[in-house]
Formats: sequence, structure tokens, C-alpha cells
Amino acid sequence: MRALVCALVAAIGLAAPPAFAQADRGAAAFWKTVQARCDATAAKPASALGRRIARTAIEEFTRFGGHRIDSNGRLFHFGLTEAEHEEEEDAGGRQGRLGQLGWWQVMKYWRALYGDVTGDMLEARGYRDASTATQETQAADLLDLTPTELLRALEPVSDPVAREILREATWRAAIVDTPWSAAFVSYVIRQAGVAENAFQFANAHRLYIYDAFATSAAELANKADERIYRACPLGTTRPRVGDLLCQQREPALANASDQAVRERMRAGIERLALQWIPELASGQVDRVARRFAVVAAAGELATEAGITGWPEGEATRAARACFHAWLESRGGIGNAEDAQMLRQVRRFFEAHGEGRFTEWSRADDDHAPKTLHRAGFRKATKDPTGDVTAWEYYVFSETFRTEICEGFDVRAVLRLLREREHLEPDKGRPFDCRPRLPGLGHVTCYRIKSSILDGDAST
Repeated sequence: MRALVCALVAAIGLAAPPAFAQADRGAAAFWKTVQARCDATAAKPASALGRRIARTAIEEFTRFGGHRIDSNGRLFHFGLTEAEHEEEEDAGGRQGRLGQLGWWQVMKYWRALYGDVTGDMLEARGYRDASTATQETQAADLLDLTPTELLRALEPVSDPVAREILREATWRAAIVDTPWSAAFVSYVIRQAGVAENAFQFANAHRLYIYDAFATSAAELANKADERIYRACPLGTTRPRVGDLLCQQREPALANASDQAVRERMRAGIERLALQWIPELASGQVDRVARRFAVVAAAGELATEAGITGWPEGEATRAARACFHAWLESRGGIGNAEDAQMLRQVRRFFEAHGEGRFTEWSRADDDHAPKTLHRAGFRKATKDPTGDVTAWEYYVFSETFRTEICEGFDVRAVLRLLREREHLEPDKGRPFDCRPRLPGLGHVTCYRIKSSILDGDAST
């Protein structure tokens, strides 16, 4: 049987890797409280459920022939593996019980987890042309199919003996090629009578380990939790019969402190950002690239820890592909957000430049049409013949903030308008002005020039 990241033995305890105990002060306070609960539980005798879990694990261990080690850690008795079987001596090797087939025992664990869809959840692997190639240095692409796909290909085989042998070979290959230690843990705990709401039966250890951390957090907040395991520090907690022992098995991360992991993340993000961000890219492109770089760096750490099952570099390739797709959809490396701001401001004045702005020269004219939902005033600039050549819009600050800038940072819009010379503040003021508006006196507002209506979205 493969070495388990979570070991089920007669005395088992679910525990965090050392890295989790080396957190900042907030995490240290959390683990101190958790440790107190763990110690209180460890002082009690093993529960009936814990004894059932341990007994089931030992029974399965015995069915595999019971691997044994001596006091020096040397293996002196090797039981079955998932690819082997034990023959009946009195039948001349021509007969066997299914319980003596290593792969059949493992199939039992998978069926308990997935039932009728087990064939869709495993995979059998091969390498292109490996069965006929003769050169050991030849490169070969990895191939993988589910047992369901392979069994479908066997349907035309008419000979029942050949068909059965091929079917069993398919299942045996999938059992060997698919890590099954988490399925074993799930089987043992299910056989002990644990309900679905008390344990997350899964094909990956991380899922029920995460549940255990969630239980510890819930207990700290005095919230009810039906899960049977909490997370306890491995090195300082005495395990009881029926506990799970879980330990990080990736050497590069097993003893890493939180600070070391954060530094690796920071360095990874910076390295990817330098590779991905084009020269002269806008601030928005820079920010988005760094967010995708965070995903890539975290994915590579998770892969290194054995969590994802992906090959090295896969998380980076996927995140980079997503970033390039985003970059293509936005139309390039310029600042798309600036263009969006200008379009939104321009659209407001195109729609409301006349209807919601009272004409300055007619503000006191009783015969002038009333302005509904007034956003401010507009003032004409005329040539010597009296023709209007341009308008200045005096926008109330609240209208500017809640309507014109909706969805954007107000100061960012103001800075952009000032840079593009569409905004004319009073001397000595960064953005606004305080003119005497007709009938209102001095009012703080924003003076927008009619140039906002000219040009394309970039100007």
C-alpha cells in the first residue's frame, strides 16, 4: 500500500503541519486556544467511535497481509500491494478468493466512495508507443483514459474469458495509477458508522483536513459543528485511538515558516510580473497582471505541496493564458479605464447638456423654460457677431459625484479631465471652482469645457 499522507493506525491524530504553528501573533493566539481544547480531549479515554475506526483500519491492514517493520524501521514482512494477489495453495494456483486480490480490495474503497460512477472517477495511464518502443531514451507523451472509456472499447470482444481478463486488467491499471489513500481513509471512517454530515468522504486528503481546520475555527467562535475531527498541532498533541495523523510530505514546504512562504510568493509574483507586463503598459494592465501572477504563484506552491496533482508550471501557464485572453479582450495595453471614464462623462453631456443645465443668461427670465432635475448651469462664449462658439458647464458637485462619476473614483475622473484640459478649476484650487451662480450665490462646483464633446474616447 502506498505511503499515506494521512495515516490510520491504532492510535491516530489529525494535525497541522509545523508551518501552521509558526504564524503571526493572531495565529499564535488561535493555536493556543485550539491546543487547550486538543489537550482536554487527549486526556480522555478513546471514544467508542474512535475504537471502531481503529479496529476497521486494522482489519483492512490485515487483509493486505500486514506490512511489518522492526524497531529500526526496517521492513521485514511485506504484504500485498494493489497490483498483487495471493494464490490458494490447495487449488494448484488455479483458484482464488476475491479478498486475496489487492486491486479488488482497493476497488472496494472506491466503490464505497463513488458507487456506480467509479469508472468515471479513476484514470489509467499509458505512454505513446511505449509498448513497442525499444529505446529507453525515447520521449513519450502521457496518455490517460477513464476505466469507463476503456471498458467501452472492450464491448466488441466476444470471447468471455478474454473480455473478463481485459476488464480486470483495465481496473487493475486504473487502481495502480490513481492514488487511493484518501479513498481508504474515507472507507474506514464510513465503515465505522460515521454519517455524511460528520466527515467529508473524499478522494483527496486536503478536503477533510480543511474541514478539521474549519471545525477548530468554529469552536473558537463557539459555533456548533457536527464534524468528528478538529485540527490539532502534531508535535504537541497526544493522539488517541481513532484519530488521524496528517503531515505535510513536501520537503520544500514541510518546515517553511509563514514568513518564508510569503517571501516565496512575493518573489514569484514579481518574477512573473516582470515577464508578463509589456513595456508602456497602463496602470490597470499592471494591476491585473499582478493579480493573475498571485494566482499562478499560489498554484505553483499548491502543486509543490502535492495538492493539485498538476505538473510543475501548469498553474503558471493557465494564469498567463487567462491574462493574455483578458488583455486581448480589452484591446491592448493602454488604459481602458481612462477611456471608459471619458466616454461616461461625454455621454452625460451629450444626453443632458441642454435639458438639465440652466442657461446662465436666462436664469432670471420668467419666460425661459424651467430646468427639471437641474445638474448645474451652462454659460455661452460668443464671437463678435453674437454667435455661440462654445459652452462652459458648471456642474453641481453632488451631481458630478453620484451621476457623472457613477462606478468610478471621483478624484480619478477629475484628474483625468484636468490632464485632458476638459476641466478648468479656479486658480489655486486643484479641481473645483466657486463662481457666483445666478440666484444661488457662491457655490462649489466643477467647470467643464465644451471640449469634452469633441474627439474620440481617448481624448
